[in-house]
Amino acid sequence: MNLNLEYAKSLPRDEIIKIAHEKIIESGFQNFSPDLFDRIIVGYNSESVFVSFQMSLRFVPFNSCYGYEIYYDIVNQYSSWQPICSNNQSDSRRIFFIADEETEREIAGLIEFLNIELPLPTYLKVTIIEEEEYYQYQEMSASYAYFFKINKITKEIYDEVEEELAVEEDSEEEFTEIME
Repeated sequence: MNLNLEYAKSLPRDEIIKIAHEKIIESGFQNFSPDLFDRIIVGYNSESVFVSFQMSLRFVPFNSCYGYEIYYDIVNQYSSWQPICSNNQSDSRRIFFIADEETEREIAGLIEFLNIELPLPTYLKVTIIEEEEYYQYQEMSASYAYFFKINKITKEIYDEVEEELAVEEDSEEEFTEIME
């Protein structure tokens, strides 16, 4: 189904999400469902109408590789995603993270220990990558990044780095979000 830009922009938000969902499934992404994502941004610019499915809190279990975000342009029929991996893993499967009960408990313990308030603000993404001896914490916004490691046994926090990110003017074309 080829959609022209003006027609695609006129579609209701739910219809755009439905089209993106079907196309993502057709392109071979295992276990994809919009229900996996706590942020769904639907928007358009001068060239595309897109959906960005995002998990704002991402936990990457040891020796794993999962997707936590995917972008789909319904006009140009283009998807973009990048899995996040632990322990230098790589995996060609197109699979998204779904926590089991044990992992849910581990995530809840980390959220409590780190005093993370949920839901996260819309400008923020937090990634916790489990490695053999520590957790790598990454907090990212458009203007700053904050990283540290947590020793899995002692819970000591170390290797803290906080950086202001240079924000390039006009680095990305503005988009209009579709709310309804």
